[in-house]
Amino acid sequence: MSTAEFPAFFGPYRVIRALAPSALAHRWLALHVRRQTSHVVHRFGVCGDRVERRRFTTAFEQIAAIDHPHLLRVEHFSFGSKGRPLVVTPYTGSHDGLLTLGQLLDQKRGRLSEFEAERLIEHLLDATACAFERGLSHGAIESDDILIDRSGCVFIEHYGLRRTLAGEQRATEIDADEIDSIVRLGYECLTGVRPGTPAMKPSRLVRLSDRGWDPFFGSCLGVEGVQTPAEVIERLPSQARVAGEEGESLGAVRVALRRLRLAGAAEKDDGSPTQA
Repeated sequence: MSTAEFPAFFGPYRVIRALAPSALAHRWLALHVRRQTSHVVHRFGVCGDRVERRRFTTAFEQIAAIDHPHLLRVEHFSFGSKGRPLVVTPYTGSHDGLLTLGQLLDQKRGRLSEFEAERLIEHLLDATACAFERGLSHGAIESDDILIDRSGCVFIEHYGLRRTLAGEQRATEIDADEIDSIVRLGYECLTGVRPGTPAMKPSRLVRLSDRGWDPFFGSCLGVEGVQTPAEVIERLPSQARVAGEEGESLGAVRVALRRLRLAGAAEKDDGSPTQA
């Protein structure tokens, strides 16, 4: 199948149809002829000179070097006609096309379940932590930056591309904005509303919700000072609950050991025989 906007074939890929564009590129659904797998071809704007081409090449080399299950993988990169960068990624959509987090929220009347919201926050923070370790950052993440596949798995599309193309270095405040944006997305997915200043407690917005959400957002939403992604993950309701249960178990063991020591001491005081 050929279109007026894109050739029928791009290397081993056969172009099937146009998809909705992203904020950065036009997109087409394509089939790898030999493997019979679905992919997306992203075409960016014209690169005016060699410097701009080199900037794109460097950016996608850095992004492709990061392997994480929640960062959309770069499978192929090249330049097409007029110096337009062309990038191939896996196809995460269905027969209806690609699905962003924003579109999913519209379908679900603005809210996800508690389990879905917590999993979203954890997966995005884990992806961010991986990128931070490799010297990349994205800045504030929006709902349209996130793709959802048919199994509900999340992917950040073109992570850090804007900042990398602009030659911007990582900065403490940028990392903090990125982490805060993920927490804000989680709040909106859980409650159906954007967090205000101050944010209303989720327990007042979501009937019968886990009360652990209140301290989580109270300690992680809009807090000054940098929190690492790992620190925020540890404060998620399920993680905090497990840590509390482990602490209670450890406390019970300590009490039992203390009672044994006191009992042993009492036997010595009573003249009971002891071994050296």
